[in-house]
Amino acid sequence: MTPRINGSTVGGTAYNKNTFELRFPVSLNPSATIYTLAFLEAGNNWLGTRNFNPLNLKRSAGVGVRIFLPMFGLLCLDWCY
Repeated sequence: MTPRINGSTVGGTAYNKNTFELRFPVSLNPSATIYTLAFLEAGNNWLGTRNFNPLNLKRSAGVGVRIFLPMFGLLCLDWCY
């Protein structure tokens, strides 16, 4: 049985996700490694393989900062549209 909310089908069994990320190192110091980055993502979910269309994707793009501090781990700040 397919789950429905307010008469609309929810979920699916076919999924596609594409990601492109370009990083620029600001500091490669082992105590605080810092990168700025730009990324593009596209993906979608379909009810099944018969409905699958790799050209019908939801898209996003953005920029961000990644800071790795050994004491805290990876800290991320992203802005996406």
